[in-house]
This record gives sequence, structure tokens and C-alpha cells, in this order.
Amino acid sequence: MSIVGPRPLVVEYLPYYTDEERHRHDVRPGLTGYAQVCGRNYLTWEERFELDNEYIRSCSFKFDFKIIWLTVLQIFRRSNVANVSDVKQIVMEHIFIIMVENIDL
Repeated sequence: MSIVGPRPLVVEYLPYYTDEERHRHDVRPGLTGYAQVCGRNYLTWEERFELDNEYIRSCSFKFDFKIIWLTVLQIFRRSNVANVSDVKQIVMEHIFIIMVENIDL
């Protein structure tokens, strides 16, 4: 694990990734990441994956430093912090989308 990188997800989600989304595993997972400083739980999963891939394409010490700085600012500002009911709703919506996408008609 690294300080900066895409947040790790449960390995059970791997079969549902697109080829583009799988690139998030090209780098070590991190404690904070670009998606976390750009919206955290208020982003859709597609937006999170896109930001993770943008981080992978632009990975540098300067970019890592920027993400760490933005993380510190968000901690002290307490910005983009979702309450428990918001997080539960987002997770349930994501699970529903995965189930619907995998129904064979």
C-alpha cells in the first residue's frame, strides 16, 4: 500500500470491471487518492474510476504532493464528508446497478 493511489476495492468486484477500470490495479492502492480529493463519496463509481485512471496516466511526485496537500485541506475543512445514510444509499445504488447490468435477458 502507498500513501497516494486509487483506494482499494473488494476483489469480488474484479469480474465487473471494464478493461479501462482494471488499470486502477496498475499502481499500488493508497490511503488517499485523486478521487477522494475530488468528491469522495459524492462521485459516481464511473467518475471515481475515471479520476483513478487520470491519476495513473499523470502519476508523478508533484501530483502526489498536490493530492496529499488537498487531503490535508479537506480534513481540516471537513469538506465532502458524507453522513452514514448518504454512504448507505450510494452503496445500495451501486449494488443495484451491478445486479441489473449482469442480468442475462
